[in-house]
Amino acid sequence: MKKKWLYTSIACAFVLLSGCSSDIQLESIKRVTDSTIKNSILDDYLSKGTKSLSYSYDGEGEGKYKINIAVDVDSAFYDNNPLGIFNILSRTTEGIGSDLSNYCGNTKCEFGTLTVSSSKGDSYSMNINNKDGDETLVHNDEKIKREDLLEYKDPDSVPPDEEYTENENVSISDDAVYEFMENQLDQMTNGGQNYIPEVHCTKAIKATVKRFDLTVEEVVNIYMSKAHLHGSPYTNDFQYGEEAFNL
Repeated sequence: MKKKWLYTSIACAFVLLSGCSSDIQLESIKRVTDSTIKNSILDDYLSKGTKSLSYSYDGEGEGKYKINIAVDVDSAFYDNNPLGIFNILSRTTEGIGSDLSNYCGNTKCEFGTLTVSSSKGDSYSMNINNKDGDETLVHNDEKIKREDLLEYKDPDSVPPDEEYTENENVSISDDAVYEFMENQLDQMTNGGQNYIPEVHCTKAIKATVKRFDLTVEEVVNIYMSKAHLHGSPYTNDFQYGEEAFNL
């Protein structure tokens, strides 16, 4: 009896994943969504055209399923900076939409995640059903919000945001430099409780120089000007050794 039940379960699982007799019309969803992605900015990076797109769905209990899309991209995708990648996935998921009422029959289903990866690159994913524009990009296991990417500008290959202009100064945001270094100091000193200026200032400067590709002088000038405005406690006895310049 157990063996018969096991065979039945395997058969049901196969039917569910293949979409052959399930209420979910996976092939219809794929056909419509393939066309949408074909007309999106993501199409520029598909490694094998629409053959780069694969679909699956996972059960969430009570007959509810989420349709997930996996995309295989070429190496050019990774030439975009993090904001560019964020916007590619943001605009693509927005275009895909969320109404699956015509393809789910009596089954409850909705879109889940769009995941982009290649055999030689990292994985990026974003929920297709973003609520009120609350988008989160997941890079491997790291969750990234748009406000985390202040220091970046859209690369030319990505349609610009409404507030972005071709003539905009593309210099790194001073606020981004300040916030990054302040966070470094907070993490190293437990919020300032263990602050040793000659040790922690040097380490924070090194990390900030590496992150933004700036000189030590540029980092220090930007940080100090902003730190005084914000009343940062780290301006007291701020100092760094000669080793900060050996980068």
